[in-house]
Amino acid sequence: MGIRRFVSSGPRWLRITAATALAAGVIAGTAAIAVRVLAPAEVSTTQAGPFPAASEQPGPGVRGVLTSAPLVVAGQLRIYAATRHVRADGPVDAKTERSPYWSYRRWPEQLVGVVVTGDTVVSRWSDGQLVGLDGLTGEVRWRTPGPDPVDSGYIGGRTGADTVYRPHGLHTANPPGGDPVLIAGNSTEVRGFDAATGRELWRAQYDRPNCRATGFTTTGGAFLTVDVCATGEPPVELYDVTTGAMTRWQPDGARKPLLVTGVSCAAAASDCPAVRILSAGARHGWSTAGPTPVPVPALDPPTALVAGDTVVAPGDDPTTVVATSLDGGAPRWSRAVDTTAPTGTPAPSGPAVAGLSVPPVRLLASQPGRLHLLVTGGQLVTLDPATGAELSRSVLTVGITNRQKTDWQPGHVYAEAGLVCIERLPHEGDPEGTDPGGFFVVQPMILAGT
Repeated sequence: MGIRRFVSSGPRWLRITAATALAAGVIAGTAAIAVRVLAPAEVSTTQAGPFPAASEQPGPGVRGVLTSAPLVVAGQLRIYAATRHVRADGPVDAKTERSPYWSYRRWPEQLVGVVVTGDTVVSRWSDGQLVGLDGLTGEVRWRTPGPDPVDSGYIGGRTGADTVYRPHGLHTANPPGGDPVLIAGNSTEVRGFDAATGRELWRAQYDRPNCRATGFTTTGGAFLTVDVCATGEPPVELYDVTTGAMTRWQPDGARKPLLVTGVSCAAAASDCPAVRILSAGARHGWSTAGPTPVPVPALDPPTALVAGDTVVAPGDDPTTVVATSLDGGAPRWSRAVDTTAPTGTPAPSGPAVAGLSVPPVRLLASQPGRLHLLVTGGQLVTLDPATGAELSRSVLTVGITNRQKTDWQPGHVYAEAGLVCIERLPHEGDPEGTDPGGFFVVQPMILAGT
């Protein structure tokens, strides 16, 4: 008060000088705050432990419901994506999302992809930077510049599903007899990195920019993409994920244009054991478990899956599934799946099922030692892919009346560590039972043990 009284009662020149100094101080302070808030920054919140153990809950059934799509690292933590950060919570079968064990944020960059390889979480950012994080502690293991991403910003929406399950131009690979590799690319180039250290192993410039369709890695150790502009030469390119050496391949009988999709891939279109090629109205399956694709007629049906060394496809009866060898096509087993809905399961009703033909048995996904089916009444049925024996069965409802509906269709499906996470979407044209984000419920990801 004394200073204010002195200034207000002092000479005019003193009042002007004091006011100028005060204004300059305010501006400087505001500028300092702006720099502190808006300047590029990396914020890493790590966790030294203890960490939750891997899931030990006995028996099958719904573990919980989540708003965000998870990846599992080391069987212990769940990884999520958001616009400007990646975070982890746990345990993997917690009923809901929890306070993060760790988080990593880069300002003002946006997150464009996340993958897990071993116990390393790799994030890709809008400036092309690749950052490898310890999956348990969140500590930065390595940073390296990568190719500019196709996406200029976050594409995951509310759940982050496209950022963790289908990031553009980001893949992992586990080549036979080799160390894990990270593949990052765009419309003009593709590069391979050592997943443990971030060291660049190789890079390849495409001879024609903007001519490659979305690619994926194979269990045979290749990065596969299609040169949609190729004329007079085989359109499919196979890059060795360890060395970058490229060979071209022409599928027998295929004609342009080709639509190539991975079959039973891990997250991020990675480690695909097979591909399915649509050409001139004909669809054919190929095993990619070796260095050169091999035709597998059992993979021709659009819903056929690979589980280990077994191909599983729908039978002639809609409730039957049949299995053959991936290598050679020898018959292995056939099973009629019980589609009787358990007593007390809510009956589907309303526009979600009116006039729709929903198969009583749908092949969902596979993971080591498990084949997952979605059966009438919202039942998750797990079979042994080697024998066809039923391992478990549960109903995908949560227990409260308004959350027991089963008349949804699966979107993204993620199977890892004995768990299955399914994105629940409304049937096309169904205006009911959805939230403003276009999902079946507010927490669209349902997590189940098998």
